[in-house]
Amino acid sequence: MLLSLAGCGAAKPEATVEKFFAAAQKLDAEKMASTLVPSNTEDIKDIKSMLSTEQVPEEQVVLYEYLSEYLKSNAGKMTFKVTGSEINGDNAVITVDCKYVDAGPVFKATMGALMQKMLSLAFSGAEIAEEQTSQMFVDTMREQANSMSETFKETTVKVNCIKQDDIWYISETTDEMLDVVTSGFVTAAKDMGGIFEGAN
Repeated sequence: MLLSLAGCGAAKPEATVEKFFAAAQKLDAEKMASTLVPSNTEDIKDIKSMLSTEQVPEEQVVLYEYLSEYLKSNAGKMTFKVTGSEINGDNAVITVDCKYVDAGPVFKATMGALMQKMLSLAFSGAEIAEEQTSQMFVDTMREQANSMSETFKETTVKVNCIKQDDIWYISETTDEMLDVVTSGFVTAAKDMGGIFEGAN
């Protein structure tokens, strides 16, 4: 009977996924990373360093600190619900419906406005230090965030899980998962990269 109860109380892949998104609501990188399979050292490293300023050049610290504050504010508004589970042996796919602040429009508007400011300064012959550029980005993004209405995006995310030593882990982080965590910055950055590549 005790063994039966222990089996019923064993952690399920849904619980691991819920732990990841609950940690994402607080942007707790350590807890998010703890849900990833230990062998996936690359994703674990990326998650843990996502908002860290430890290896950031001094002139960019102000930028990273602002982005961290901005993303943490958005993360608290994110909601999620596990809506499906497909388990096949030691593998599982968990379906999660998420709603999060879409900061993509703010990011794109910031980049556009910043480019205009930078070009104007360049044509005037002014020299811009990297620290000034970081502060300009922060100031410009504050302006855009204050002038634009906050929008939300709804998405369904498929999370791949794997069971090792009777513990369920998330096998990898996808762009869709990271978009939820970073308020759509992953997609926005890719879109902006495509625009700049097309302009070259």
